[in-house]
Amino acid sequence: MEIKYKQQMKGERSITLGKASGVADCTAEEAAAWFFEYCSRERTRIDREEGNPARFEIRKAHDRINEKLVAFIKKMPKLLNNRDFMVKFVWRKEENGSYTVAGISVDGDPDYGDTRKLVRGNSKFLITATNIKSVGSIPQCNIRTLLYFDLGGYVPTSVLDKRMPKALKILDSISRTFDQSEEVDKAALA
Repeated sequence: MEIKYKQQMKGERSITLGKASGVADCTAEEAAAWFFEYCSRERTRIDREEGNPARFEIRKAHDRINEKLVAFIKKMPKLLNNRDFMVKFVWRKEENGSYTVAGISVDGDPDYGDTRKLVRGNSKFLITATNIKSVGSIPQCNIRTLLYFDLGGYVPTSVLDKRMPKALKILDSISRTFDQSEEVDKAALA
């Protein structure tokens, strides 16, 4: 995991870049599918537990099955306004056989049901899962994550230090979900 900040000056925007990579005991397609769905159902539950005010998926009749739009509000510490994001997710298979889930902030005015003051954040991410050599009969894939966050205005680095690792933790969640360490160890010993 690696995190970098753009030079921050009081009154300017706080921008954070993050990247992480790891291995999961599943196929690249399973990892991409898990992430694509995780960012809707399971993530909504986790957001509620973390005290974030809103998260929902926006569906339209003409939407493709490999795309979705998610709107959410992230709770910020006292004295900072909450941040709202509207992100379009796209999942696709690449020519080399890897799978990519990309996301980018889009314009829109989601109806959160109230009129509280929110600051619009901007996010971009790219998660790529590539199949690697299986260990015995256990498939494995390498996952790489790249993240860009602009929380809209000046945010202290202490807040950024807490937010980016949480976002990059998705790799750990994928690995734990598909963990087959005992089977991998047995196959390697055989």
